[in-house]
Amino acid sequence: MDAAPGPALSFSVLGEPLRLAEPGALRLLWIVAALAIAGAVALARRRAALREAAGALAGRVAPGANTARPALRVALHCASLALLALALARPQCGTATEVTRRPGVDLVLVLDASRSMLARDVAPDRLERSKLELSALLDALPGHRIGLVAFAASAYPLCPLTTDRAAVRLFLRGVDAKDLPSQGTALAEALRAAQELLHGAERGARSRALLLVSDGRDTASDVTPAVLKQKLVRSDVFLYAIGIDTIDARNSTRINPFTLNELTSQSGGYTEIIRSTAELGPATERIAEELNHQYLIGYTPLSHADGKYHSVRVRVTNEAYKVRARRGVVR
Repeated sequence: MDAAPGPALSFSVLGEPLRLAEPGALRLLWIVAALAIAGAVALARRRAALREAAGALAGRVAPGANTARPALRVALHCASLALLALALARPQCGTATEVTRRPGVDLVLVLDASRSMLARDVAPDRLERSKLELSALLDALPGHRIGLVAFAASAYPLCPLTTDRAAVRLFLRGVDAKDLPSQGTALAEALRAAQELLHGAERGARSRALLLVSDGRDTASDVTPAVLKQKLVRSDVFLYAIGIDTIDARNSTRINPFTLNELTSQSGGYTEIIRSTAELGPATERIAEELNHQYLIGYTPLSHADGKYHSVRVRVTNEAYKVRARRGVVR
């Protein structure tokens, strides 16, 4: 049975972070030191024996028997062995990138159930159509855990994360704008409740995402978009949004695409703005396609966590690949 590798050793030199992946290999330097000492003792004995035999005439009797060349050979051999030990310690600098297949996604559906969602410009109405498309989305996400939050002026967690599609559909069918006691659109409150639903569940190796479906701007939350953005920056949750913005919607309550784009792009997701019934189904299908084919491209920083925001930039040379990444992380 192979022994488990020891912990890596991290340090910095002149401000540059360095790392030894196998610091245990540095124990070989003790052997190198012992060989260097043995070589020095052998050279000293050789010189002493020559002086004892020839005395002051040693340089004339054996001019080629000086210790300079043997000492140089010993030094070179020891230096090569020391460099070999250092190489076995696997010194590293910069960041290490690892690509892994996501084992599954924890997704919370965040559905706007305010009275404005009863508008019939999207047949049969915005809310019922959203419920139908989200129900179809469940079948496109096999193996993922799904939760549900409905909201108007307040947020209501309806279904915890589960792989039971029938249970999610049952709660989804029961969402009705007429059953919510207060009216308005509290986007920030709904996203906060959805994040609590994610954080309260056992995670394992899963990634986490939110899918917001709404037709209005935030009119009832105490949290500003800027504060919400900062909270998303400090989490590892992907945010996707589908905004329903029809031509005849009132300007005072219409969805704000700029705010949604700022929130979703910061988290690594994106926003879909739809303006007709035909666009809602394809929008949910594109999001499902992305959730099913995501790979995690991560890096291991060699410096210690400092609680500060660090920007993230990803560049791909192969144009066949499409990459979307978070703008930055706090670590």
